[in-house]
Amino acid sequence: MYRMRSTRKTAVIACAIAMNLTSPISALPPNYENVTIDADWDQAVGIAFAPDGRMFVWEKSGVVWNVENGVKSVQPLIDVSEEVGNWGDYGMLGFAIDPDFYSNGYIYLMYVVDYHHLVYYGTPNYDPQDDWFNRDTIGRITRYTCNIADGYRSVAPGSRLVLVGESINTGIPICHSSHGVGTLLFGEDGTLLASCGDGASYGSVDVGGPTDGSSNTALVDGIIQSKEDVGAYRSQLVDSLNGKVLRLNPANGDGLVSNPYYDANAPRAARSRVWAVGLRNPYRMTLRPGTGNSDPGQGDPGTLYISDVGWQTWEELNICRGPSENFGWPAFEGMFQYWSYIDESPFNLDAPNPLYGSPQCNEPYFRFRDLIIQDTLDPSATFPNPCDAGQEVPTTLHRFIHRRPAIDWQHIDAKSRAAGYVGNDAVAFDIGEPGSPVAGPQFSGETAIAGVWYSGSNFTPEFQDSLFFSDYSSRWIRCMSADANDNPVEVKDFAPIDAGSIVAMSMDPATGSLYYINYDDGSTIHRVTRVDNLPPVAIATATPSYGPAPLTVQLTGSGSSDPESQTLTFEWDFGDGTPLVPGVNPTHVFGCEDITALGSFTTRIQTLNPPHPLGGGNWDPEVMRDGDLPPMGNGQAGRNYDTYHEGDQGSTDYVGYTFGSPREFRSILFQEGIHFSDGGWFDTINVQFFDGSTWANVAGVVFTPAYAGENADNYETYTITFPPITATGIRLRGNPGGSSNFISIGELRVLATPIPPITTPLAFDVSLTVRDTLNATSSTSLVVSINNTPPVVEILSPAPAPLFPEHSPRRCRSLPTSPTPNMAPASTPVAGRPSCITICMYTPSHTILIATHRQLSSRMATSVMFSITKCS
Repeated sequence: MYRMRSTRKTAVIACAIAMNLTSPISALPPNYENVTIDADWDQAVGIAFAPDGRMFVWEKSGVVWNVENGVKSVQPLIDVSEEVGNWGDYGMLGFAIDPDFYSNGYIYLMYVVDYHHLVYYGTPNYDPQDDWFNRDTIGRITRYTCNIADGYRSVAPGSRLVLVGESINTGIPICHSSHGVGTLLFGEDGTLLASCGDGASYGSVDVGGPTDGSSNTALVDGIIQSKEDVGAYRSQLVDSLNGKVLRLNPANGDGLVSNPYYDANAPRAARSRVWAVGLRNPYRMTLRPGTGNSDPGQGDPGTLYISDVGWQTWEELNICRGPSENFGWPAFEGMFQYWSYIDESPFNLDAPNPLYGSPQCNEPYFRFRDLIIQDTLDPSATFPNPCDAGQEVPTTLHRFIHRRPAIDWQHIDAKSRAAGYVGNDAVAFDIGEPGSPVAGPQFSGETAIAGVWYSGSNFTPEFQDSLFFSDYSSRWIRCMSADANDNPVEVKDFAPIDAGSIVAMSMDPATGSLYYINYDDGSTIHRVTRVDNLPPVAIATATPSYGPAPLTVQLTGSGSSDPESQTLTFEWDFGDGTPLVPGVNPTHVFGCEDITALGSFTTRIQTLNPPHPLGGGNWDPEVMRDGDLPPMGNGQAGRNYDTYHEGDQGSTDYVGYTFGSPREFRSILFQEGIHFSDGGWFDTINVQFFDGSTWANVAGVVFTPAYAGENADNYETYTITFPPITATGIRLRGNPGGSSNFISIGELRVLATPIPPITTPLAFDVSLTVRDTLNATSSTSLVVSINNTPPVVEILSPAPAPLFPEHSPRRCRSLPTSPTPNMAPASTPVAGRPSCITICMYTPSHTILIATHRQLSSRMATSVMFSITKCS
């Protein structure tokens, strides 16, 4: 990961750039569902699983949580936040559980140490509330033991063991604002593997010495040795922990005899712990299951898939098949040499040049560029001595052939490549082009995240046994398949847009579900699962959504859909205490009172002899106001009241309520009952009111939906609205349908203006639940406000100014020396990483807009330091 910074010049301004948040994973393949794990996470950065599916989530501040059956623990498993340097991209980024966790209870943490804690802990000068951020410090790996007594849900006091970084001189050097600790994981052989960044500047070519973004105290504090003061080239120095994959004995943190540079006289030296070299910011890596050897003495922990966050142009996905592989940074970025660093290559003080002192050689040491050559199939490739091309660099020194990335992708243009050869020479093919060893799409990105090798069976075959990887900045998820020799075969889109700013991925071994963390808005955890029946998508709107009470609102759910095009049923909760209502697009009056319980029944059947139904429905009229609204299509006769009386009603039937005093009626909820073969509906229907002496038709009546009459749909629900009318009674009256002349009623409710009327502002949380025919559901909600008007927002200061369009991206090393239209002159980048996107644009009054990405929709929330010089 990275932060975007710029160089200070004449005036310094801090600017917060807003981020447009989008819904995670809007384009999953068919029959995959994405569910948010509902918990309050504070910058969660990683997920791990025990073999039984128990989940561990760790936060950047240094807190680890248990999650069991989807429930976050009340107390954390461990909290080391007092020790963790949680600033910028730093914090506790790595965590692992021991393969024998349920036997030994071991957990492992990797984090940046707060400098104040590092130097003063255990002394009278230590203050647990003090943090010294933005100071060169170290990364540390520790082991803790969990308590068997509570099922390993807490950490045993006094069990802390430091594996790496027991002192300021033995940790992973942290010498800049990013590129520090990364991933912890276990190899197939039980060894502990850790990825570490180069600790160098991302703002300029860093080959040692003072640099912006660092306190430049690492050398004097002993965090690095003099030979390590080579900036990004620490990645190439075997005797440095920076820019490496480390392989450790989890019992004590020592290197292993089977490591490629192991020194029996110094098992805790950096060289003894190094497994692979040449990485810039390997923030995330994962292991391919089923590779490797169980014997740690064989030196085969398994194949690692490592993402390396690029600098100017290319993101890398590297495959580490064995020991001593060199992925090239900073001499290489992507497939080929990176000339800015090649030209500035410093000396490697561990590599003396035997020709030094001869007339033709004034270089006492080899430069790092002399010790690595481009990938080649030529078995006779040579490492010529720069002082005499006829002689080679001695084989006793650490010489490397560049291990190119399996694939890489460009920051700006949609260009993704695969490594290949023409003859013995290294070439790059566009993925998917004829002759390319890798099929798939073209894509771009700026922050590679190696997620997880999917070894489950929940996903469809095309996504099984594949690496899932993502790009934090470009917000996509893809997967890559590889053959048995770990040669990439095909890249496939999984969620090519709007997947979120992903910082970690994992797989639940118990269910085969894929988990990921979207770092947008503080971080959310998501579970992706293949399902035979995807839930529907619920969409609800309200028109109007606010106004004076009582407020008649048209609720609309017809925009909802089902991925499999199944028939949907709808259920609305208006949030005002009235019963749940079925229906696609009901109308509801908010700010009313349900007065149904206050009424006395008035029905045609009460005038007949006997004064009750004779049919098979419920004979108790209270069923019409019991709040039970059966789902449409239901056939249970006992949930409705029908007026079957052997046709005695004749051509008129009615049902309603009378009240002891006048009320202002506003609407009626009418759920029709069962349609029998000989009746159960109105052929004609009217709403009537009672003025104390006579019944009369109500004008302006609207049925939502339109009343259907005989359509054989049991328990269809209608909202009946009309202009307010004051009366002592209200009823439905018309011609009963069918040969037996009767009607059926599932529910009949009356809403009226409250006494006294509501005059204070109120908000109602309205929810819609949509269900498909296989009972999969989804819900959505909205707010309806009464007696409340939204506030008016007006920006008074600074005065509005026109915005200018963004300029084309420009490389930092080719910035213009004179201003272009709307661009401040600059000789150093003003925003963005070294591959700067846009500089500063201004109006005649010098109003500034800083654009950090070329698409507004992908802006990130960050603090940007930039400089301004006045433009005339």
